[in-house]
Amino acid sequence: SIERTPEGDATVFRDSVVVTDEDTRITADLARMYEGKGQALISGAVHITNPDAEIWADSARYHLSDKMAELFGDVRVRQESLDIRAPKLFYQSREKSVRADSGVVLENVNRSFRLTGRKGTYDLDGDVGVVDSSPVLTWRRDKDSARVTSRQMLWYERTSRALAQGDVRLK
Repeated sequence: SIERTPEGDATVFRDSVVVTDEDTRITADLARMYEGKGQALISGAVHITNPDAEIWADSARYHLSDKMAELFGDVRVRQESLDIRAPKLFYQSREKSVRADSGVVLENVNRSFRLTGRKGTYDLDGDVGVVDSSPVLTWRRDKDSARVTSRQMLWYERTSRALAQGDVRLK
């Protein structure tokens, strides 16, 4: 159906919606397509899949021309052995990157490390994450654990190592 909204005329799709854009596939319960703006507002069990990652969110605004999604709610990005979570996340398909401006969590699937902070980015192609605001790395192995804080922390997923920079503290 077509709805007139304050944002403009929208084509509305309900129930088991599938949006495809090249190698990106988005499924959800509801989508409002704004042709004039080149945007789709998507809500209800949003699930995005492509060769780079699998993404879940409560809702999203997808910019078709920029291949960029603003994801809201309980956002989770899964890439092989890594989960990235945040209440709001920007996913740029062309650049193969995600950015969170608050409450970012990077955690491997076996839960042996967890890197948290206020702001961070992750390069899905290079498998490198950067938390540059209040980073805290918690590492666990068997009964041992460590906690590292610094001004900036980088996580290298391929080699499972972290690099802490500036005012580094180990607890």
